Amino acid sequence: DYSTGQPAILVEPQRTNLCNYSNNFNPTSSSWTVVGNFSYTPNSEISPEGILNANVLTSNSSATCEFRFDSNILSNTTYTLSIFIKKDNVENRFPEFALDHNGGTDASCYVQINTKTGDILKRAGNGTSTFSISSFSSNYWRLSISVINVNNTSARIIIRPAATNVFGTYNPISGSITVYGAQLEAGSNATSYIPTTTAAVTRNADNISKTNVLNSS
Repeated sequence: DYSTGQPAILVEPQRTNLCNYSNNFNPTSSSWTVVGNFSYTPNSEISPEGILNANVLTSNSSATCEFRFDSNILSNTTYTLSIFIKKDNVENRFPEFALDHNGGTDASCYVQINTKTGDILKRAGNGTSTFSISSFSSNYWRLSISVINVNNTSARIIIRPAATNVFGTYNPISGSITVYGAQLEAGSNATSYIPTTTAAVTRNADNISKTNVLNSS
């Protein structure tokens, strides 16, 4: 793990990516749905994997455009959304990402990102939430949003490719972003990406051990 700039052993707990089709946002061939006038271009940009499998999501009008994914969730549990967003020099549209728990006491967090500078801002939300962004590489940001679920029964991931042209407001416009690897997991932090297709995928906990350790005393 080189995320801190120094090599370290990456040891993670067991986690499950609840987001089916984590890198296929096409509503005609996945579990994602879209509201509004949109276009989707798969495998059009180099992803954090270093291969041609990142996706372009486009809002084609000034009306609201949302890519959505819904999942069942457990009560009294924190869930974290994470996704990779390609860096660019565009500062006249600020895409919005949200994790919205529903079916009980509303808990949500709507975050906008400046894809050039990495600045992020919570535009709206209810309940207890945290969010952060990190520079994953020279080409991508990784955004994470954590929301505590009290008694809701489902969670919705929302991606608005071009939510506004004024940071911190909501004004749907047209525009595109490049994204890769959506993940929804039970936990208060984002772990390394777990690819999925037709169903949720679980990664077992990492364990390290050393035998024949000498006692220096």
